[in-house]
Amino acid sequence: MDGEEAGLFLSAGAPLAHGQCLRAEDGRVVRILAADEPLLHVRCASPEALCRAAYHLGNRHVHLQVGEGWLRLLDDYVLEQMLQQMGAEVSRLFAPFNPESGAYGGGHHHSHGKDAAFQYAPKLHLFGQPA
Repeated sequence: MDGEEAGLFLSAGAPLAHGQCLRAEDGRVVRILAADEPLLHVRCASPEALCRAAYHLGNRHVHLQVGEGWLRLLDDYVLEQMLQQMGAEVSRLFAPFNPESGAYGGGHHHSHGKDAAFQYAPKLHLFGQPA
């Protein structure tokens, strides 16, 4: 039924994406609909400027949605000012947010050859703990 609320218990893994469908044990299909969120929509005068903006946002570990000639991120006044100082055109909108899952997320397999794959997890340093 359209609009029926459901509770889902899912194992850890890739985030659910807008439009994705899940099949329940009873055979019903559930389509995921992302809620609109307050976002910043970023455009730049050149591809290089857009890459620079993405670099600086990524350096701050900001979740980004990447589109053809634009970036989207959750509304943040400080980041908006930074982007404007870099010359970016920043506007506000309400839309579903589908950020990139990241280099280690989304269940993507990374390979450097026939038998090579990541054999390690990202290493984090805990201050005050032995490395």
